[in-house]
Amino acid sequence: MGVDGRAAARDRRDPMAQLWGLLVLAEARLRTDPGDPALAGALEEGEGLLGGGIPTVDVVRFHVAAARHHLAAGRAEDTWGSIRAAAVLAGPEPSFHPYTIEAHAGIPEVCQALLRGGGWPGVDPAEVRAAAATGLRRLERYSRAFPMARPRARLCLGSWQELEGHRRQAVRSWSGAVQAAERLAMPWELASGQRELGHHLAPGERGPGGLDRDALLERAAAGFEAMGCRVDAEAEAARGLAGRPGG
Repeated sequence: MGVDGRAAARDRRDPMAQLWGLLVLAEARLRTDPGDPALAGALEEGEGLLGGGIPTVDVVRFHVAAARHHLAAGRAEDTWGSIRAAAVLAGPEPSFHPYTIEAHAGIPEVCQALLRGGGWPGVDPAEVRAAAATGLRRLERYSRAFPMARPRARLCLGSWQELEGHRRQAVRSWSGAVQAAERLAMPWELASGQRELGHHLAPGERGPGGLDRDALLERAAAGFEAMGCRVDAEAEAARGLAGRPGG
């Protein structure tokens, strides 16, 4: 769909629709194979379309996709540069259109990934925390209007609570994300919630449905594999084996 939309928009010289096609391609590939070298070319093409006439929220989506690409390659300073540009453009209030979820969820998700990574040269943790907090509030407001954003909002809230040292609250938020994703039939959000719970439940604790940490990680790995999210599936499978006796 992204390829077709991009080609049709390019033929009729419609830069906004061409960027949408590129963003669909980039956002999907960032989940299935974030190390794909073709991502750099798609993002370079997209950058050339960011002139007049492109809605601000689509420029935010572009910067979020670029930040995820840099993050996957371990370029923390470039990641922060892109996500800071997205945060500045996003402003305090969300754009209330259903297709803009990646713009709103991506900012706190990338900021939280940077914070979990520890100290990075060229990156001020205080600035990252401020952008993450603002992004989380923006995502929460967006999720009140669009139920499909609620699993991502619960996931981000749990990650923030974990960063703040509130593990029990984080577990409750991730459990809520799993339940919301199940109710809404959203497989990527479900696998992501199962992954977070599986990594953070204490021995003997159980998540929604009575699943323990090993069962949650197995389901997360199977879910990612079924969607073609190769990197996530391999990581979860490896962690699951490492956590077993003799692994």
